[in-house]
Amino acid sequence: MNQSEEESEEAIDRIAAFLPEQMRRQARLVRANAEEVLDASEDVYRLIKGCMTVWRDALGDEWMLQFMIEGDWLVEMAPTGHAVHGDWMARCERDSLLLAIPIPVFNQCLTHDAGFALTWCAKLSGQMSRLHRQTERLRMPQVSDRITHYLATESVNGCGEITLPFPKYLWAAQLGIAPETLSRSLLQLETDGRIERRSNRCLSLRRGCVS
Repeated sequence: MNQSEEESEEAIDRIAAFLPEQMRRQARLVRANAEEVLDASEDVYRLIKGCMTVWRDALGDEWMLQFMIEGDWLVEMAPTGHAVHGDWMARCERDSLLLAIPIPVFNQCLTHDAGFALTWCAKLSGQMSRLHRQTERLRMPQVSDRITHYLATESVNGCGEITLPFPKYLWAAQLGIAPETLSRSLLQLETDGRIERRSNRCLSLRRGCVS
């Protein structure tokens, strides 16, 4: 067995308690380079390492629909199972490691394995909760409120401290603002004593400054 096969088995074993045996047998490991676009018309993907974004092209402008973190699932958005080319795309923002599962196998397990279906729905619910929080932030007119809301709601146990695992331009895209606007707003929040920056990507919300 070569190193790639060993890594593939290790990745699958890491979630063996979650995936049905049939799915584990059909799953394969996929390595994707930064900026590579994935085709989700034939496989369902689970992100093991790295980060990805899902974009929609609307009237010539790209809008970020989803920011995927490790453990998230990428599923074809068209209910017919056929890709809607040019409508949305999934892009790796860093070199990433994914688990690919053929859609027919995935659908069969959802249909015939109630335990897996319930567990998968629970995991998908977590992704939806993050999307709801993102929508809530985008409705806030003040950029400063979007930033403090993000620190308060996306940090572990609401502690207000986050070390960004991705470049700031991706954070700006999630907040619906330009990178330059994010930089100016962070500086103003720091000047006002509402946040503290311990490094370029490590930020914390000062106590009592939750929006």
